[in-house]
Amino acid sequence: MGLAAGLDITVAQLSAKFGFTEVRVGVAPAMISVVCLPKMRLGDAQAAFLRGNRFGADEAARLGLITMAVPTRISTPRSMRSWPTSSSAPPAPSRQRSS
Repeated sequence: MGLAAGLDITVAQLSAKFGFTEVRVGVAPAMISVVCLPKMRLGDAQAAFLRGNRFGADEAARLGLITMAVPTRISTPRSMRSWPTSSSAPPAPSRQRSS
């Protein structure tokens, strides 16, 4: 959950499940709350943090934790096709061996 909330753009399949389940074993979602609270309404955050229920990607999008939820079988949206990928990054400098 913290990784998804900490990113600028997060797209999740509708079949994905999220939740602050650590509260079920008595651990407060302290570290995760740093990145989640700015994206959530206070009432939604309190309910999610206290209940520890799992919820779907559509609910995570409604809460503001992810950018959007998409169907499991979907082609890459046209707007995302032009996004840079790691393969378009410039090559790393090569290291020369000294003898």
